[in-house]
Amino acid sequence: RELFEAGKIEAAIGKLENLLTAHPDQAQAHNDLGVLYYHSGSKDKTLIHYEQAVRLNPDDLNFQKNLADFYCVELGRIEEALEIYLKVLTEAPTDIETLMAAGYICKAVGRNEDAAIFFERILDLEPWNLEANENLNQLGPIQKESSNFSFRNSIS
Repeated sequence: RELFEAGKIEAAIGKLENLLTAHPDQAQAHNDLGVLYYHSGSKDKTLIHYEQAVRLNPDDLNFQKNLADFYCVELGRIEEALEIYLKVLTEAPTDIETLMAAGYICKAVGRNEDAAIFFERILDLEPWNLEANENLNQLGPIQKESSNFSFRNSIS
């Protein structure tokens, strides 16, 4: 951590790689190495370590969110990211960061009714949240979609 904060990313990567050589089952080290590789621009290695962290410790919500963020932002694997976010929300239904990410994904793919559910949930928890309020206002009047599926029950 000190090396990273000092801007010595390569040295920090080296330390974590050495740690993982001796202890390959350390999920936190895989996650941290994924973060470092992300900052160094190595997407392939980032993905490997984020996925390994989740395999080793599937209950860690931070590891799951890092992987979902990477799937969504860097790889365009939207459905897989949303699936992970929803899993996180079953464990932590008040996680604002995850609610916001799910809302943005739904908004981006045109599922405005579902996006509104996530943004409204944020406003239930944080009525002062300007980002959620602005996104909800951008959606305009919501027309009920024909699908019987709704995320409302998933996040309540």
